[in-house]
Parts: sequence; C-alpha cells; structure tokens
Amino acid sequence: MNLPFRSAGRFSTTTDGAGSASRRTARPIHDGKKKPGERIGPGWKIGTVSGQRGLLFDASHWKSFLAARLTTTVGDPGILTCH
Repeated sequence: MNLPFRSAGRFSTTTDGAGSASRRTARPIHDGKKKPGERIGPGWKIGTVSGQRGLLFDASHWKSFLAARLTTTVGDPGILTCH
C-alpha cells in the first residue's frame, strides 16, 4: 500500500507506521531518553526499529485526544468541529 504513495513526488518521504496499545502500567511513548536520529512528540515517535525507519504511535493516546476535542463545548478552547 505504501508503494503508490512513494512513487508520487510529494509523498516520497512517507514512512511505515505501527500503532501500539499501551497498558496502564506502561510508560508513554514520549517518555524516556531520545536516541540519535529520533523525533519524539506527544503520543508518537519516529526512529529506527530493526534497521528500518518508521513511525510508532500510541493509539490510545490519540483516541483519548480526539474524544476530548469532540466533547468540548462550543466556544471553549481546544474544540474540534467537523462540518
């Protein structure tokens, strides 16, 4: 599935991604030490795993983030609206 995107000029920098379901006792992805060449953000990390560059994201973090934005009342900061 990644091949058609990579052949297009503007999508030539795509990476493979994998979601992870974290347990309540597990550390968040963005905690811990940053290794050389890694990029880390809230709920995601881009780095090298098994010799290949890829994206690792915490699916639970992003589901909670989206649910919080969709349940925010109109006029409050942080609201996400879909038209």
